[in-house]
Amino acid sequence: MLPATPPTPVPPAPLSTEPRPVKGALALAISSLGIGIPLSAIASSTAGLPGLIVAWIGIVGVNVAFAWAQRRF
Repeated sequence: MLPATPPTPVPPAPLSTEPRPVKGALALAISSLGIGIPLSAIASSTAGLPGLIVAWIGIVGVNVAFAWAQRRF
C-alpha cells in the first residue's frame, strides 16, 4: 500500500494590473447631459435656483455612485 501524499497546492492567479474598460460609462455620461439640460430648464422655471441645485445634486449623485461602484480595491 502506498502512503497518502497531500495534494499539491495550486498557486493563486496573478492580479491583473491592466485597467479594465468600464461598461456603461459613456452611456451614463451622455444620458446625464441629455437629461440634465431639460431638467435644468424645468427645475429652474418651477422651483428657481433651489430646484436647479437639487436637480444637479441628483445627477451628480448618480454619477458618483456609478464611479464608486466601479472602483476596485
